[in-house]
Amino acid sequence: MRKLLLFILIATVGFTTACKDEDLTVTLVENGNLQLTLVDNNDNLIADAKVTLYDESSELEELTTTENGLADFGKLNVGSYNAVVEATVNGKEYEFSKGMQVVAGATKQYEANIESYIGNISLQFRNTSSGNIAEVEGLQVALLRRNDAYYDAVNLSDYLTISIEDQTSNANGKVIFEDIPEGTYVLIYHDGEELINSSTVNVDKDDTEFLSFYINVVTAVLKTKSSWSISSVISQNDGSAVTNDYVSVTFDYENSDITLARSGGLSDVTGSFSAYSSSIYFYWDTLSSWSASVEEVSSGQLIIEYYDYNLGEPVVMTLN
Repeated sequence: MRKLLLFILIATVGFTTACKDEDLTVTLVENGNLQLTLVDNNDNLIADAKVTLYDESSELEELTTTENGLADFGKLNVGSYNAVVEATVNGKEYEFSKGMQVVAGATKQYEANIESYIGNISLQFRNTSSGNIAEVEGLQVALLRRNDAYYDAVNLSDYLTISIEDQTSNANGKVIFEDIPEGTYVLIYHDGEELINSSTVNVDKDDTEFLSFYINVVTAVLKTKSSWSISSVISQNDGSAVTNDYVSVTFDYENSDITLARSGGLSDVTGSFSAYSSSIYFYWDTLSSWSASVEEVSSGQLIIEYYDYNLGEPVVMTLN
């Protein structure tokens, strides 16, 4: 037993001495490699895309992706980086940023589907006087990317030439632009001849941007629809039908002229008008004039209330 303990003691001392004679070297790795591959919705590799790499404070490098869709930034210090990608895929221009991380002693490989960097824009027309939804169909809205071409444009024709899309509002007064690449855009409300209003909007990935244009609904409706049939004229007092010879009304918005067609071989009555957000003023052959309060207006219906001097009471006229 004493011999065994002595052997163990000698062996332990020897091991300790050997350790003291060896130098321990520690190497700290403070960098790694970074790569980014670009694809589309069908996993096709995107070549010739511009990729600019930034650290927290400055631009580091600008690359063009290879035929394999690869941007290889090589060896970089450990930390966070941001790549700004610019490319045209399937006729759409994309520009977005992607955050990436460099890990010590490793090659970090990232992949980005360019066509996934999209969002939507939902534009609602609203009544200036009430703030309610303006149910006006056919209002024109152009979508433009806010880039150098936009700033070089000087008139509506220029804007429409470089527009990405030019849509018209639906029956609910809404325009929706779908699958729009990330970026900053300008929406232009126009009538084909004149720019009426505009607004700037930022589109983000997987998000819908909501905004509104406030309009004089009466003006907008009379611009898009000129001829109206008179479906009814009723007494506001008791709701009874009012006997009349009115058939239709035609508004010539450009010239501010109005024609009231009558039945029974009676001659049409002509005059002029002016429209506001909640009223219409009629001037009939300098013989009479009256104002109508707009009770309801949409692309399909116009309801006005006015005082009928022949009847001596207020009436409600519905035009379709």
